[in-house]
Amino acid sequence: MRPEQPLALSFIPSPSSKLQLLPLRDLFDVQSSSVGFFYQINDIFMIGPSFAQDFHRILRKCSSTSRAVRDGFRAIFTALIWRRHRAANWSDIDISRGSSALERLRTAQPSTLDEAISLAALGPTIAAFDCLTTCTGALLVLRHSLSLIKPWYSQMSQDAELDPILIAPILWDTVNCLVTGDVPVLEYGFRDLYLVDRVAGMCTTLMPMLYQLCVLGHRIRDSTAEDYSQSLRTLKRRLTLWSPVLQQESPGRLTRDDISAMVSQALMYRSASLLVIHRLSNPLGTGDATGKALADEIIRLLEDYLARRGPDSKLQHVNFPVFLAMLETTEVPKNIFKVLTALSITSISERKLTSVVDHVWEQRTKGYSGMLYDLLRSGPDFITVP
Repeated sequence: MRPEQPLALSFIPSPSSKLQLLPLRDLFDVQSSSVGFFYQINDIFMIGPSFAQDFHRILRKCSSTSRAVRDGFRAIFTALIWRRHRAANWSDIDISRGSSALERLRTAQPSTLDEAISLAALGPTIAAFDCLTTCTGALLVLRHSLSLIKPWYSQMSQDAELDPILIAPILWDTVNCLVTGDVPVLEYGFRDLYLVDRVAGMCTTLMPMLYQLCVLGHRIRDSTAEDYSQSLRTLKRRLTLWSPVLQQESPGRLTRDDISAMVSQALMYRSASLLVIHRLSNPLGTGDATGKALADEIIRLLEDYLARRGPDSKLQHVNFPVFLAMLETTEVPKNIFKVLTALSITSISERKLTSVVDHVWEQRTKGYSGMLYDLLRSGPDFITVP
């Protein structure tokens, strides 16, 4: 067995830092005890540092009570060190722990609330690990884990401590259903008008409408838009009138940068949801000017945010609206995915999305005039992340 080498992590102050001398397994323990270090490793799972403490707390709690969760966290930690900081080799990724955690998830039969809470943490962790490594079954893992906790969800959704492990996976499943015509496993249980989430941001009040849009899309997929035209118009009005809200006292616990990011994200999601409605009512080849206008608005919101933040800035958790925009307009900044994530290495999921975009435009150029749902379902395999 080759000895573990010290890691050259870009965020550690200097080579003389004690952390530079620690092997990978010991760095995981540092992450478990330090919120700051935890955020530096796991920043891709949060809009900003304002969300690190609550996320760190619930993950530590789940990890302390479940070996499977602990194995899952160790596995994804090694994958993040490799992909986020280029400080480890592929061979350093703990595939065996990831596989072990996946097997426990596959065979799980929760019978208590505590077991369901552990699975709520484990499922998205393994799904994210899959996205970072092979990207072959993340959505299947995610939806399976959500189905396992479904009997307890109404109770779990009333506990604010669990928000960091519940809301993000529901949004992840929902955005995939918006482009596949499926129905999400869980409908987000609205609890607080002013609740903001590490991934959903201010879109928590939008999520119930996104679920309704998924249900409509699923019905239309198996019939016609004309059968649901009134429902689409009603939902379109509600989405058009929707705007993000922030409690007055919230700025005290949120950084100004995080608030700015959440506002931009929310407006991009609103335009994306209107684009979904537009394409449910209009096959490709019809209403293209409106589709492009909505797509241009999404890209404009992104560019405005990046311009305000300055060089090398990024806006995470807007992959879904940007992906939809890329299906409607070719006027998209080069290497746009680079500004959507802190990952150093292009992920497999992003390469798959690029292949889907190329496929859609190839078919549109050839005169395809069917439903976007059908074109996406017949094209290359992909997964959408929030």
